Amino acid sequence: MSSSSSTLSLVLSLKSITLQLNRSVTILILLLGQFGNILNIYIFTRKPLRRNTCGLYILSSTIANIFSFTFGLIPYILSSGYGINLSTRSAFICKCQSYFYYVCLILSSWFLLLACIDRYCSTHRSAQRRKFSRLSIAYRLILITTIICFLIHIHFLIYIYYTSTNQCAVLTQTYIIFLYCYLVIFYSLLTPLIYLLFGILTVLNVKKSSRRIIPQFQTVNQRTINTQLIKILLIQILSYTCLTLPYSLMNLYLLLLSYYKVERSQERQAIESFILLLLRLLWYSNSGVNFYIYTLTGRLFRQELIKIIPKYFHTQTQSTRTTITNIYHLRSVQQS
Repeated sequence: MSSSSSTLSLVLSLKSITLQLNRSVTILILLLGQFGNILNIYIFTRKPLRRNTCGLYILSSTIANIFSFTFGLIPYILSSGYGINLSTRSAFICKCQSYFYYVCLILSSWFLLLACIDRYCSTHRSAQRRKFSRLSIAYRLILITTIICFLIHIHFLIYIYYTSTNQCAVLTQTYIIFLYCYLVIFYSLLTPLIYLLFGILTVLNVKKSSRRIIPQFQTVNQRTINTQLIKILLIQILSYTCLTLPYSLMNLYLLLLSYYKVERSQERQAIESFILLLLRLLWYSNSGVNFYIYTLTGRLFRQELIKIIPKYFHTQTQSTRTTITNIYHLRSVQQS
């Protein structure tokens, strides 16, 4: 077999695998991710967690993840898997799809950042710092953060435009480079570093407090909840970095190759595109993996999850019994 035919065979094979992955794995990520996000919302709105400021930030992050799936992964599945490109339908969809996707994506990471800062403040010996961990302040910060995020990312609506040939495109290549640099630095690199900084500071606070008697400002139950949430956040920092940074770096790498017109063989391009796809799947899974991280690492989270399962089946059983009783009663009335 000649070199050209083997290259063609490899390219066709990778394209076929790519199509199958876009039609199967992406749907699996979407279903498992949204299922986990919905359960997250249910659990973090339960009494033990809804009164905790960190739980409120994680809840807000989960809601943002649901919308990032809606505006990001669903259009990607339709476009790459089935050839249905919603962004080419109208200028409104073209601009808003990308805008809302990236805003929700970044909002999710900012809310987690607030959660990390909150854990640091809640474990600090200073009463002034601990005032940051109040529900009233958390609600205000969530609102302010949301407004700021929508405003500073308005450039998406400006530089993404709808062409006369019904295509959704970016205005300049310079903006594409800026966008990927922005995502690498502020989303995939700087944000996890800040997570890590406050994570380390929180652990140091916990170690200092463990040498003292339990502070009066915390009950034993509150202290247990705080410890569990700190553990969850630290593991989530690692997960966030591993799932988002490789895709951002790969995108930037390919963009720079294109910008400087580096010649690449057809085989190399096919392999790089396939690697990019695999990293993209990891990137998308970041918006839906949190529930499974919480379940594996958080004992309190597992306890709340276990509580709702019997409750759900009990409700379903009671509903079934009521339905059967009503049917039996109706038949008895008709026969009499």
